[in-house]
Amino acid sequence: MQTLYDATITGIGSDVPLIAEENVLIFFDEKAPKELHDVAVLHKNGGLSGEVKAGDKFVLDGAEFRIAFVGDTANSSIRELGHFTVNFTGNTSEALPGTIYVEAASIPEIESGAIYRFIRD
Repeated sequence: MQTLYDATITGIGSDVPLIAEENVLIFFDEKAPKELHDVAVLHKNGGLSGEVKAGDKFVLDGAEFRIAFVGDTANSSIRELGHFTVNFTGNTSEALPGTIYVEAASIPEIESGAIYRFIRD
């Protein structure tokens, strides 16, 4: 198993539960502008060691999700800004460039201190 990215969640914005109802989580490095904090899962940037691609896994606090599609700008956004969006609907028909789509699944409960990573088997 190769770890492509590994980071620790440092905060959960007040609007994250509402956004999660749409099966989406928005991640930002904790250094992002304060006006973005309410909508974001904040984290300490772990550094991307390889390109995330379809077939890899997104692991959120131990729960694994197979990646179905990676938007065109997702890897550069992770690398440069520590920012990406994860869509848990499994629907890639209207794919957005900065979004990572995983197979349809419920979003698990998350809290500050949880670890998430992108891995390749």
